[in-house]
Amino acid sequence: MAELPKTGNWSESKSSKSKVELPFLSSRGVCNLLFEGVFNIHFLCHTSLCVVIAASFLLVFPLRVDSFFDNTTYITNRNSTGSNIICLGDSLTFGVGASPGNDYPSLLSKTLGVKVINAGVDGDETADALKRLNQDVLSKNPKMVIVLLGGNDYFDEVPMEETFKNLDTIIKRIQDKGSMVVLVEIGTSVLGKSLEKRYDKVVLTNQTAYVPHIYKGILFNSKLKSDFKHPNDQGYKIIAHRILKVVKPLLEKAS
Repeated sequence: MAELPKTGNWSESKSSKSKVELPFLSSRGVCNLLFEGVFNIHFLCHTSLCVVIAASFLLVFPLRVDSFFDNTTYITNRNSTGSNIICLGDSLTFGVGASPGNDYPSLLSKTLGVKVINAGVDGDETADALKRLNQDVLSKNPKMVIVLLGGNDYFDEVPMEETFKNLDTIIKRIQDKGSMVVLVEIGTSVLGKSLEKRYDKVVLTNQTAYVPHIYKGILFNSKLKSDFKHPNDQGYKIIAHRILKVVKPLLEKAS
């Protein structure tokens, strides 16, 4: 059996069959290797543990698009040169249940100090809004269009695939006109959380501004409602305030 050389260099050991090169390691070298091995194992374990914890957190508490999406930076047509703010929607935009001047477009107009066009039609589904889009929105030189639709699609049992296809088409046609779009989420408050991913996809794909949870705290609060599904004046004030928080910074950056 060949003896380990007594120097700290690579050396040859004599063998009748072949020559084998063996490294000489001092006790310090052995300790260093052991320390590095333990450190690397600890680092890998720590990193893996962090990844597992992060993944578990996202499974339990998934991030919504509104948790990380900047509503004033990555917006298509953020510097729109249009002249009008238009609210496209159904009865919630028209103002069913509100006294005169207390529908949310009127409240926005009072707060912003500019004209806001109410293009809401009671009973409209997304398909109806798409049909009148040119006349009620695109022909009016829009700077910003606030889109609040989808509730009637649910009550009339329109397939969700069709609803979101219509929303996507409406948004794209508005953006093609050079206008910003603010998408207001009615779905998860009325229709359930299963639609969150659909809204997220529409927002990220089209880079619209986004107002989530518009009906939160209103839908099941009789003090804020005029009937089964429509707000009263106080309810519309809450809706207007939530939309204003997104709309105002956008208009300030665009002006």
